[in-house]
Amino acid sequence: MRKITAFVFIFCLLFAATAHAQAKVGVVSLTHVLMQSEPGKKANAELRRILKPERDKLSQEEQGLQTEMEELKKQAAVLSQDAKKEKLTAYQRKVYDHSTKMQQFQEKIGKEEERIMGPIKKKLVEVIQKYAQENQFDLILTDINGGVVWASKRIDITPDVLKLFNAAF
Repeated sequence: MRKITAFVFIFCLLFAATAHAQAKVGVVSLTHVLMQSEPGKKANAELRRILKPERDKLSQEEQGLQTEMEELKKQAAVLSQDAKKEKLTAYQRKVYDHSTKMQQFQEKIGKEEERIMGPIKKKLVEVIQKYAQENQFDLILTDINGGVVWASKRIDITPDVLKLFNAAF
């Protein structure tokens, strides 16, 4: 009951505040800016370059495992029960090792992405904050982490932020 009362109270305050003054709200697609800006493109290219050798190696390993499984299926009819069990156990060990390598690679991707994209994201936030202050916005929402489900093009500041972000580098 307290939560409902508090919610109604806050809603009434917000409604009353917006009745007296319209809030200026903007929406920016951080994903779009990070993918289309020059710094974002360079960072993504660097990330791909760094991760490509390991990604290729893991892909080849996965193809090798698929080939090995096909061979095991073909040989199943002619192998003894003990030989089948031994080969299957060895194959399962390889699959487990590959799965562990894939998990470690996913962690590496996250760390490398943070190392490369972290400073760029920080600069992007600074550019957005400056833009918001200079253009007297009360609130800027983003498309990341469920920030916006839909936004009118009228309040979308992504093109302006993209231009300023490119100019900041």
